[in-house]
Amino acid sequence: MKKQRNRNSIALSDLGIQAVREALALRQWSYDGWADKAFTCTSTVKRLLSGTPVDSSNLYCLLQQLGLTVEDGYIRKKTASATPTLPPGSQYLSSRELLGVLMIGKFTQDKLPRIERALKQLQALLVDAEITFNNEKGMVTVHGEFSEENKELIEATIIHLEKLFDYSKVTW
Repeated sequence: MKKQRNRNSIALSDLGIQAVREALALRQWSYDGWADKAFTCTSTVKRLLSGTPVDSSNLYCLLQQLGLTVEDGYIRKKTASATPTLPPGSQYLSSRELLGVLMIGKFTQDKLPRIERALKQLQALLVDAEITFNNEKGMVTVHGEFSEENKELIEATIIHLEKLFDYSKVTW
């Protein structure tokens, strides 16, 4: 049986691969180090650099670490932001309005260091972020607002957190 393609996967063009390689060389990062910073695995990095499609959330996290962004199949340096895809049920807001997110998650202590790193990244992307930990119950609550230009990166970080949590609920 043929494996179905992930509809959320994206491949880099040759120009995109070249831009990523240059950014990695400039920072002197290894594949392992870059993958760790983006909360993904080295095999994803290798697939990305071979031109193989990877999950869009992984791609956005990886590119964010390098200060790059995806637009129409190629990578360009961040200048103006594109309008990101909003989750189902969301309404488009004017560029002056902020979007909001509330996330509640239940975790186990063995995943706490990875969750804390992801939350630190999420906190940097949110405006007036409130993150509350209850270590006794293994619960965390995140609330914050954000501009549309950070939407894709926030979505990718939240997807990563959902994979780490035993239970999570996200409200946009």
